[in-house]
Amino acid sequence: MINSDAWIQTHKGYMFRPFSEDWHDFDIEDIAHSLSNLCRFNGHCKEFYSVAQHSMLVSVIGGDGKQLMDASRTAVAQWGLLHDAPEAYLGDTSTPIKSSERLFLELKMLESIGKHFGLRKLLAGEKHIVSVADKRALATEKRKLMAVDIYWEALDGYPPLTMPLIPLAPKEAEKEFLQFYNMLFESTAAKKLMGKT
Repeated sequence: MINSDAWIQTHKGYMFRPFSEDWHDFDIEDIAHSLSNLCRFNGHCKEFYSVAQHSMLVSVIGGDGKQLMDASRTAVAQWGLLHDAPEAYLGDTSTPIKSSERLFLELKMLESIGKHFGLRKLLAGEKHIVSVADKRALATEKRKLMAVDIYWEALDGYPPLTMPLIPLAPKEAEKEFLQFYNMLFESTAAKKLMGKT
């Protein structure tokens, strides 16, 4: 039985109730801090690599779509940066072992996070771009970070990037994540594309 009053204390001291579905305490600094301290692959990688760094990579890959208009590119990059933000409040669980209830909760929370931070809903094609960016980031991370090269069927058709991948320490990843956020959400150009100026 899930207790909707159960809460966790966030880095900034909020009492966040993950099961209440009346979420309003989302804080970008809490998200950046938590994701920068969460290791990808349940820690089964050669060295620490954070969910925050993964999120930035997805943002860069997705937002680099040459076929996208500026407003679309910004929206895709923003969603790329925050696509794993629920993990700041729910923890990171590897996809193969996520229950349908957990996936549903993550999607509901991600929708609330999108509204909280003023993201517009993505069109189907834009959602696909974020999904592809996530898979290509995963393929890149797998190639660079896993000690043993095993075939993953789920990554068929998603070639890894050739760019270098240098894992950041948590404090560095947190700082860069917040800089990404400010660039994508707070800059004058981003606000104009989001219709906030």
